[in-house]
Amino acid sequence: MEKIGIIGSGTWGTAIAVLLVNNGHEVTLWSAIPAEIEEMAKTRTHKNLPGVTLPEGLVYTADLEKAMAEIFWCFYNGISY
Repeated sequence: MEKIGIIGSGTWGTAIAVLLVNNGHEVTLWSAIPAEIEEMAKTRTHKNLPGVTLPEGLVYTADLEKAMAEIFWCFYNGISY
């Protein structure tokens, strides 16, 4: 099990976060928009992923430093690092 930080809570970043959490990893998902990340944490949904419930173990943050501290893999604007 890895601790993974995903920079970017768009459709791809969130979908990959769900996949990783469901495979037993500890994932922190970051967004530059605090209201967006708060809404996702509250509703456990993503507006562009209908029918997908975000897993309980997913951690949400608008704190880039926190997400970067846990980074193992990054997905941002369609580019993986």
